[in-house]
Amino acid sequence: MLTSAILAITEVASPNSVDDQWHLLTVSGLTGYFAVKGMIGDLLFWTIIFGLFYFSHFVKKRDYVSSVLPVAAVLAGVGEPWVRVVVMGGFLALAVVQYSKNQLPQEKGEVSDTTIGGRRVPVPLLCAALAIGIRVAARWAGYRHLTWMVV
Repeated sequence: MLTSAILAITEVASPNSVDDQWHLLTVSGLTGYFAVKGMIGDLLFWTIIFGLFYFSHFVKKRDYVSSVLPVAAVLAGVGEPWVRVVVMGGFLALAVVQYSKNQLPQEKGEVSDTTIGGRRVPVPLLCAALAIGIRVAARWAGYRHLTWMVV
């Protein structure tokens, strides 16, 4: 589910990036599978993941969101819970920044209530950030409530 969220965020920020690099996503998925099953070590896992990023960014000349997509997808899928939170938050922030830079400037008469640095934030990314924030807050409140019930 988190990998699907990463793919959806990427499609909003950089259209057709998922279809253009299906082979890198396949390699990153297999790498994550082999890491979970214990067939490859940590050093080889990180080497392959960083290699995918460098290949996508420097050889294929893709933007940062498209380059980080295979890495973020595999870490969101197989990482520890704290890694998943960091990856989702960081990737969402990167996508919002890139999307806002790629948009044309607004007209001077137009005023928006969701702006960052004078640029309009995309609604799908804003909704994804809101949903993730609500989920984290609900879990935290649930743990706090259970702690209070025990005391």
